[in-house]
Amino acid sequence: MGDFNAVPSPNLIDSYRIIYPDSSSFTWKRDNSQEQSRIDIIWIPQQWGKKIIECFTEQLELVTKSDHKIIQLKIKKTWQIHLDREVQNNIGPKYNIKLMCDEKWMKFTTH
Repeated sequence: MGDFNAVPSPNLIDSYRIIYPDSSSFTWKRDNSQEQSRIDIIWIPQQWGKKIIECFTEQLELVTKSDHKIIQLKIKKTWQIHLDREVQNNIGPKYNIKLMCDEKWMKFTTH
């Protein structure tokens, strides 16, 4: 989650818009109203755009008890993208949940 008022990075694209550039599909609708919007978005790097297999919305209100549809995105997994920056040791610390205490939870949440 992030700042809903922030402008998305210019390096990111709306995955749903790649597949459905002219769609008027909405992901949210206010009860008993005509008010609706497509406020739920999966942002992906531009270079992933050609790797999208499918992207769709699904109404699961009975399961989620939410007024938002779920967005699902499937991307080809037999590819590799080289980012501009090199990522070193991107594996975070490992925690054994059975051994956690307040101090360790605090360290975990601030990592």
